[in-house]
Amino acid sequence: MRIALLAVAALTLIGASSAAGAVPAFTGTVEPVRWADLRFSYRAGCPVGPAELRTVAVSHWGFDGKSRVGRVVVAQRVAPGLVSVFRTLWRAKFPIRRLQPVSAYRGSDDASMAADNTSAFNCRFVGGTSRWSMHAFGEHVLVEDCVTAAKIYLAMALDLCSRKAL
Repeated sequence: MRIALLAVAALTLIGASSAAGAVPAFTGTVEPVRWADLRFSYRAGCPVGPAELRTVAVSHWGFDGKSRVGRVVVAQRVAPGLVSVFRTLWRAKFPIRRLQPVSAYRGSDDASMAADNTSAFNCRFVGGTSRWSMHAFGEHVLVEDCVTAAKIYLAMALDLCSRKAL
């Protein structure tokens, strides 16, 4: 009887410790964009309208190793593929410092980059030109941090996702 009780107690402790160390599940949702996420990044004349944009909320790892959920605004047609890209980054434990719409920085790319924020939609021209940036179409995500500055071009990422099961 004592052995049975010790076995049950040991199994309970093992189960509790493995549950405590369990990696949280990745979450990713695509939702209609909210005005608060566009307030400073959208203006009349943008090449895409709010109805063509979506807010993608996804899990990501912080530089402290903790899981977080952040949001980014992208074109509706690329939103599902972006969830797949972030799922891949999640599995690789790729750290992202911040993941917020540019409106959190009053539409300023400079302020967003200075904060090491990963962002996407921002209705703006390519610097020094009158050509729309890919950000203005919601089809470009900039993963910005001091450790790893990388551009993820959604067209390339979607092509990769279509060729591989993620």
